Amino acid sequence: MTPVNRDIFRGVLSVLSGKVAILLISIVTTPVIVRLLGPTDYGDYSFVLSVLSILSIFIVTSIRTSLRKYLSENIEDKRWVTAVFGVYVHIGIALIIISAIIIVLVVTILQKVGFIGHPMDKYMLILAIVLLGNQIYGISWSSLMGYNLEHYAEGLNAIRKIILSAVGIGLLLTGFGVLGLLFAHVLAGFLSGLLGIWALRNKLDLKRAVFSFTGYSKISMDRILRYNLASTALILLTASLYHTDIILLRVLTGSTETGIYKASLQIAEFLWFAPTAIHAVFVHSTSELWENGQIQRITELASIATRYTLLLSLLLAIGLGALADSLIPIYFGSEFNRSIGPLLILLPGVIGFAVAKPIYAIGQGNGRLRALILATGIASLINLVLNAVLIPKYGIFGAGVSTSISYLSMIFLHIMSAQEIGFNPIADLRLFRIIIVSVTSSTIIYIFDRLILSDIISLVIIPPIGFLIFAGLCITTGAIDSDEVKTIFNKITNTEV
Repeated sequence: MTPVNRDIFRGVLSVLSGKVAILLISIVTTPVIVRLLGPTDYGDYSFVLSVLSILSIFIVTSIRTSLRKYLSENIEDKRWVTAVFGVYVHIGIALIIISAIIIVLVVTILQKVGFIGHPMDKYMLILAIVLLGNQIYGISWSSLMGYNLEHYAEGLNAIRKIILSAVGIGLLLTGFGVLGLLFAHVLAGFLSGLLGIWALRNKLDLKRAVFSFTGYSKISMDRILRYNLASTALILLTASLYHTDIILLRVLTGSTETGIYKASLQIAEFLWFAPTAIHAVFVHSTSELWENGQIQRITELASIATRYTLLLSLLLAIGLGALADSLIPIYFGSEFNRSIGPLLILLPGVIGFAVAKPIYAIGQGNGRLRALILATGIASLINLVLNAVLIPKYGIFGAGVSTSISYLSMIFLHIMSAQEIGFNPIADLRLFRIIIVSVTSSTIIYIFDRLILSDIISLVIIPPIGFLIFAGLCITTGAIDSDEVKTIFNKITNTEV
């Protein structure tokens, strides 16, 4: 096993540990926030977060992706990383200033024409400050990831989540509503971002990076800007898949329906915690492999990641599908019972998108983004057209169908994009065995759930029973080899194989 192998596995394990911690925090805090807000305010909050996410693509997210890619290419050269860090700090500051001016102008115009009013206008103005905090956090997090310090980066992520949840819930309890939650976003971004910069103090020359422009001569600005623009386009198309349904629902059906639907998404997107961890590590880790021409190793990693992601996503989806009618009323309250239908509709699509995430990340690491942009653009167009057609007629169910179909298309489109780029993510998929595992386990788990009359007992008993049934079938059918299980265990316990 090569050092690169250990680095990638440990990186995924570190990020996955952080994602699990954040998932546990979210599981505890999400129903509290939803209940304190209620469907209407939760709908407004979801809409504001969707707008924030789209703005962040231009200002924060593209910088995060590019920064960790380019830092990782020559991480041993302190002058190089100082120059790259400095360039992205300067770009980040400029983007924040421009965005703040644009937000104020747009909100002022929309107020005058009567398109938005109180309190939405205040929410939108606060976004400029939220973006600044997120920018500081994003640059520090990406730099830690570029240095392969995933354990620090995910620790920072967990701290940010804790601050956001604790301060947000505290302000909700004192009656500040959505404004309180947005202030919590500001505080969490600033504090965690500054802590991340402090952790970087010995890795690069921070003073030189921020206050000097001499580093620009050491890097190819044309290359960086071209990648950044392509990355922005790719992330924007991806984000449209996440937020088109929420924005159209809010405009066409109102806050309450949006809140009901967002609860479905919140549960469905729990499936993404592992694929998101793999995505976060693969961008910079496979960038090194692409630079070294290790195509066979990239295909091997992609195949393993695709198969494991599919199996884990199926396991979680089967569990959520069986327990949805027990989980939703207890978790969010009876007023969110209508979230059950959209959740069941969303699950197939969420599985497809989960499997696409590692493939997408490896393509980003390659740096040639045209195939990824084309594939994601097609899925985004499908999403927009279907949502525009189905939401006016079918509301939250139309949104669920539209989003699920477009999510599911991502896996097929990105398999084709991967082959265009030059690697094969389904070389060892074992699809027939996975189908046997899925059909058999879902049937058994569903029967077990129907036999249990208490919702609470179902939520306690079904997950461990379901896991044992699914895992046993995986090994029995050969969807996962017993040797692979031993290898993973040995890696976790840091023993050689």
